[in-house]
Amino acid sequence: MGLADKGCLYTHFLITELRAFILLYVAYRSFVSHSILYDVMHSELLTTDFESSHRNTTTGLLDLGDYMDCAREEVEMAIVDPNAAERLKCIPLRSDIHMINYSLNVTAAAMCVVAMITLVLLLCCSGVQSMGHGKYIMFTYQLKKSSAYRAMALLQCLAVTLVVARKVYGLYFEFMAGKRHKVIEYAEDYGSEMLILIYSCVSLFQSREITFDVFRPDFQDLHFKRGFGAVFSERNVDFCLALEIALYRAGNQDDKDLSDMMPEGVSLEELMYICRPKSAGSAEYDDDNDDEEDPKKARMISAPASNSASDSEDDRGGCHC
Repeated sequence: MGLADKGCLYTHFLITELRAFILLYVAYRSFVSHSILYDVMHSELLTTDFESSHRNTTTGLLDLGDYMDCAREEVEMAIVDPNAAERLKCIPLRSDIHMINYSLNVTAAAMCVVAMITLVLLLCCSGVQSMGHGKYIMFTYQLKKSSAYRAMALLQCLAVTLVVARKVYGLYFEFMAGKRHKVIEYAEDYGSEMLILIYSCVSLFQSREITFDVFRPDFQDLHFKRGFGAVFSERNVDFCLALEIALYRAGNQDDKDLSDMMPEGVSLEELMYICRPKSAGSAEYDDDNDDEEDPKKARMISAPASNSASDSEDDRGGCHC
């Protein structure tokens, strides 16, 4: 395996196969920062006197747009800097609330990094040689069903559950206190972000079944052709879907798509046999086992053929002893 193949393999695995982890953290970070911004803008500490005094700077009075930009920048700084509460100039933020938000963000980021490193190490130990290797398709298919992957996904979803439950808890008390307009305002502005965050969490556990058997040794030995564009855009399950469609078309005398991804040294008939549906493979396996384990059944099946041959000889007037 060359250096280019290694680079494409690990880039594809990180960016495409583990995309759900990255998108989940991006959605998580955005949700936390916007929740802080909402809390700050609706805080009792943000009084008219506070705003007026903090908009007056050495360079002059900040207009409202610049002041809001300053507030957003400080919110972004607050979730990555543990000492940000001491250097804030535009927003009031209690140090205890700041540390909670900072800890939640850092914990989620750390879990995401640990999860990705762990899964990359599993890939290193799997013996996969390239992005088009059949063993790589088997590895990613099996990965989502493995206990290691599910444990990492559960940890990520636990962090999401904590931050969403914390925000819902606060909105509930605002609603019960008669501040329904604030709840409606939050739902209109950031409700979609909460839904995206929950969906990103659920997508970690979503998987699609593949019609052919990726655990066959002869399938794992295949090396399919995959273009450079697939590194950033095509998951292995999407490639398998395209392969299934190409196999179906090849069965109807249209092998153009299949020839573009055909492994070298493998004929069309061999590939169609290796990638046959699981049901066909299991039925063939069962028939072979039945013939081996029950020779009487094989003799019973062949008996009518011999009887029919004898009957045909009788019809021709032959004699039998």
